[in-house]
Amino acid sequence: MLRERTVRLQYGSRVEAVYVLGTYLWTDVYSAAPAGAQTFSLKHSEHVQVEVVCDGQAEEVATNDKQRWALSPSTTLRLTMSQASTEASSDKVTVSYYEQEAKTLIDQAGLFLTAIEISLDVDADRDGVVEKNNPRKTHSSASVMSTSWAGGSSTMWSSTRAALQSCYSLWKVCVSLMKASQAWSPFTSACWSIWLSMKDNYLFLKEVKNLVEKTNCELKVCFQYVNRGDRWIQDEVEFGYIEAPHKGFPVVLDSPRDGNLKDFPVKQLLGPDFGYVTREPLFEPITSLDSFGNLEVSPPVTVNGKEYLLGRILIGSSFPLSGGRRMTKVVRDFLQAQQVQAPVELYSDWLTVGHVDEFMTFVPIPGTKKFRMLMASTSACYKLFREKQKEGHGEAVMFKGLAGMSGKRITINKILSNESLVQENLYFQRCLDWNRDILKKELGLTEQDIIDLPALFKMDEDRQARAYFPNMVNMIILDKDLGIPKPFGPQVEEVCCLETHMRSLMEPLGFECTFIDDISAYHKFLGEVHCGTNVCRKPFPFKWWHMVP
Repeated sequence: MLRERTVRLQYGSRVEAVYVLGTYLWTDVYSAAPAGAQTFSLKHSEHVQVEVVCDGQAEEVATNDKQRWALSPSTTLRLTMSQASTEASSDKVTVSYYEQEAKTLIDQAGLFLTAIEISLDVDADRDGVVEKNNPRKTHSSASVMSTSWAGGSSTMWSSTRAALQSCYSLWKVCVSLMKASQAWSPFTSACWSIWLSMKDNYLFLKEVKNLVEKTNCELKVCFQYVNRGDRWIQDEVEFGYIEAPHKGFPVVLDSPRDGNLKDFPVKQLLGPDFGYVTREPLFEPITSLDSFGNLEVSPPVTVNGKEYLLGRILIGSSFPLSGGRRMTKVVRDFLQAQQVQAPVELYSDWLTVGHVDEFMTFVPIPGTKKFRMLMASTSACYKLFREKQKEGHGEAVMFKGLAGMSGKRITINKILSNESLVQENLYFQRCLDWNRDILKKELGLTEQDIIDLPALFKMDEDRQARAYFPNMVNMIILDKDLGIPKPFGPQVEEVCCLETHMRSLMEPLGFECTFIDDISAYHKFLGEVHCGTNVCRKPFPFKWWHMVP
């Protein structure tokens, strides 16, 4: 079975990607289309095979095919290549976008490919000679192992991380590719209560209180005599529950983080019908990834016929074998032991804080058993801003009226002309797409299950990402009511175009959007609404002992 990977196009720009022979490379032509585009055509190099896939039906594209296809959300391209490239970026695919009837193109998107071959060579018959294609190379008796990389040039690898791992039992080799920067649970079940930690955030508390009053939730506050000035209640604990046939009650899992909120779970939660669990590492260093903004749970999903009726645990980690930050082993082992929720590790170490809630969440569609996964997307932000620029709103100002922003006139035009910011966000989008591919595979999702939310990040001194404006995906979800960080985006006709766009995505699905100002209380400290709140939810109706892990 061919392995699959996604690469994202951007109209008006050149995107480069490494292709591994024997895999599929997917790209979404619809999300990359400029405003007004309704059809597209394709050109590609002779060593590239391109198929247009629409609603599951694939049509192969000839090298000089002049056909046009209609743009639709279900239209994607599936790419393969027949041989390794002789030079970096020597093969390409060009997508041209048109209006319905016009012959003049609106814009183009270019994908430049470098094909490489990865092979494992072993001394399969143990004669002291490493053979490339020995038929016994899959046998476990191999004693000598080497790897070879064919195609491309040596300079290409200066911007690519490769990871190889071997383990002794069934030899196992894992190869991962991730292009570096060119510059160098939640449960979706009903809410019981929502907690907030009090810390110079009265206006934020007031806005959250107004939101909670629309729901059946109860707002509870952890005051300063307990929190000792720690505002990050999401990071300190995760709410869950324990259940047996005769009894069940909520449980709090206390993180190893142990900030100034460390007394909160014992002093305000623990009781006769409220349990407490913690896992403390003895020797491992504790990092930001041990905070529980980095621990989420998906809704119930079915993956390749296997049902996860209690969802799957999602945690953020470092890039495979990169030596970066990772959640401490004692907590990972505890989560792995919850077999019915089979954990999935994502890549979050590209972020300054490094939490999965910085780039994804889930919303239940009101009145249905369906849900959507929301993902932060830098390409969605640039696409929106380019559309507004084309409509004549290039001088629309961001962060209007905010204290501390006097004299800083940040417009759509300035954002789009900042080439270093563009390149940084192309890299961050590759990190997001890496996670998108994992989530699609491990949760059994399709592109139609995912909604892209505009986001921008900026690179810190360690070349990691922090939100450029309040990150809308870091929200709280109270059934149909969404408490979304107010993004303070460009003002188009006195209305934030990011808020308008967000409403256009969520309101047709039955959600009500409330935008909460968290700039001074959370955003400037590298967090948002979700980081400053924590929701205790009702248990799933399904009983875990009815499920086979």
